[in-house]
Amino acid sequence: PAYGAAAGRAAACALDECEAVCPTCQGGVCRLAGQRCDDPDLAVGVTGDWVCRCLAPTSGEAVGAPAVCHIDECVATPCDTCEADACEGVGQACVDGNTLAAALSDWVCTCPAPTVGTATAAAAACVLDECAASCATCSNGVCIGAGQACGDPDTAPDATRDWLCTCAAPTSGTAVGAPAACALDECAATCTSCENGATCAPAAQDCHDPNPAATSRGDWECACRAPAEGRGLRRAAVCRLDECHAVGCGTCANYTCSDAGQACRDPDTAMASWGDWVCECRAPRVGSAVGAAAACVLDECEAACDTCEENACAAAGQDCEDPVPIDLALQDWLCRCCAPYFGVGAAVPAACQIDECLEQCDTCAGAACLHAIPRQECIETTTTALNDWRCRCLAPFEGTAVAAEATCTYDECGAHGCQTCANATCSDHGQDCFDQSTALLNLLDWVCLCSAPFSGEATAAVAACLLDECTAGCATCENGVCEAALPRQGCVDRDRAAGPFVVSYSDWVCECIAPLRGNASAARAACTLDECTETSAACATCAKGACDTAGQTCKDPSKRPDTLSDWTCSCR
Repeated sequence: PAYGAAAGRAAACALDECEAVCPTCQGGVCRLAGQRCDDPDLAVGVTGDWVCRCLAPTSGEAVGAPAVCHIDECVATPCDTCEADACEGVGQACVDGNTLAAALSDWVCTCPAPTVGTATAAAAACVLDECAASCATCSNGVCIGAGQACGDPDTAPDATRDWLCTCAAPTSGTAVGAPAACALDECAATCTSCENGATCAPAAQDCHDPNPAATSRGDWECACRAPAEGRGLRRAAVCRLDECHAVGCGTCANYTCSDAGQACRDPDTAMASWGDWVCECRAPRVGSAVGAAAACVLDECEAACDTCEENACAAAGQDCEDPVPIDLALQDWLCRCCAPYFGVGAAVPAACQIDECLEQCDTCAGAACLHAIPRQECIETTTTALNDWRCRCLAPFEGTAVAAEATCTYDECGAHGCQTCANATCSDHGQDCFDQSTALLNLLDWVCLCSAPFSGEATAAVAACLLDECTAGCATCENGVCEAALPRQGCVDRDRAAGPFVVSYSDWVCECIAPLRGNASAARAACTLDECTETSAACATCAKGACDTAGQTCKDPSKRPDTLSDWTCSCR
């Protein structure tokens, strides 16, 4: 099956055992194995050196036989099952544990330290157990060094510094990224060294450890169960039940007091004392009740509250009274004036009054009027002022005095029914009565006075009245007729008697005034002046005997007052 040719010389023959068909040639063996056949030495004399070579991406070769092919899927490329970037792309290492060509898709991604994790033919889901690993964020024996267990609740590679130190039983406690502060709950059932188990539970009480620090031992308490209260240190508690604060027990107040706005008090909180709680009214109200809401009383006089008197009455010197001391009757307090004053003010101080005639006090009349002689009556002018009472004499006496005994007078003209009184003696005769002295000891000094125009008086008797018609003003009187005459004339009442029996009226006369002569009854006189006969000094023009001295006769021809110096002397 060699091939080759040469012209004019012997040919240099070649034998490609991979292509030729000869007893030593096995080129088909490689092809049947899916491999490539290579003959490294084509010399005809060199046979059996052919090589089967694996096709990419596998590798491997064998001389004179099919090769055992290998493929490293972590580095081979290209190949359908290789995924070198799947690991390296996420920072993981790729390992192909079986590189035989028949073992495909068995490559493994391995997480880089300190994370752990593998996955076949895929990127691994890496975990970081910070308790197990040694890394910058790992526990590195911190928990174990403290005698505690280490636990990593989240092993995701990006969840770092979340490792926990957990205290060993019977203590408890955890801490993140540090040793835990371990606590020992001496009440816990897991505490086999504690002594509470046989103490609290048999007494139907709960155990409580107030300081669960591992270094704090022997401080456990037994606590009474609600609604009872009480604690006992390392022993059963002495339980008490405050029925005011406890809720849900059959005998408890259960908000009865608070719903009524009252305070609750349990006088005896012993467990054997039930139903003795008391509702007490809150200030300013007063009152209490056992086992029920109290009926509160609000005395606005005693209490201090928005509607209370707050000493308003006391400040005014008055008494305070609350007629209906309950919440429904507010601002009904009264201020009452203290004796001897009287008066009431509704929710305000009273305008006090005093009757000084009736009361006994420093400024009151007392018996001043009643014990006076003669007896007097007391009169209160106003009940709002002091010292304004008056003593007034009783009839027939008269007189008043302010804040003192009156000096009584006795007017015998005004009084009636007494032995010394005028008793209408004067008035019955049209006369006025006048008591010259009203002093009590001056009796029978009353006077009857004639009423105008009459004049006259009499003591203790009817007066004999006179009527001077020249001076009085009356229907029959002269009333200035004479005085108005020219020349002026004088008036003369010839009989002024009037008595009680008037006998002469209209008997007045106008008389001419010297040197004039003449008169007229109840009328003006026609006055004349005879200058010959008139000798009075009042006549300056009269003859006054001049003619007689001369032995002659005097004659006044007119005798009229307005014709003067007309007299003549005639020889005889």
